[in-house]
Amino acid sequence: MGKSFNSPKNRFHAEITYNNALDGIGGVSSIGADTIEEIKAIIGQHYSQNIHNAKGATVRIVENEKTYPDFSWVFRESYSL
Repeated sequence: MGKSFNSPKNRFHAEITYNNALDGIGGVSSIGADTIEEIKAIIGQHYSQNIHNAKGATVRIVENEKTYPDFSWVFRESYSL
């Protein structure tokens, strides 16, 4: 990966909207990654307990079709967990 989850240089960005807000976290987490497969793996590895504790979540993934520092975010997919 190389970049942090929150780097603006990541090509993909996901927002995880929890069904119930979590103490110390709130109602939304956001992460980035270079591929859509990587973003899904990160969600499974690092956010599954939060999603369980919140009684589910909705994930929305967008892709930057331009190269950083330019941005053109395009919706790619949304799903519920």
